[in-house]
Amino acid sequence: MKKVLKNVFQTDWFNYAFLGNETKHLHCYFIPRYASDREFSGIVFKDERWSHNYKTNKEFIGSDELSEKIKMKIEESLGF
Repeated sequence: MKKVLKNVFQTDWFNYAFLGNETKHLHCYFIPRYASDREFSGIVFKDERWSHNYKTNKEFIGSDELSEKIKMKIEESLGF
């Protein structure tokens, strides 16, 4: 996944978080990081905390359409 995201979205770095605080199973967050702004599907994505701890931007609300475009871009890169 790291290789695909670097290729498709030109990520600069990744953060990983393995958590299991509230449930009895371990889950992983795979977080792409960007040193400069990235544009996708007419939306500019800015990593406000580049080079610092990751923090979710709770004001950003993505659409189902955006999620589908991201999925399609990744699948295209994988040759699906």
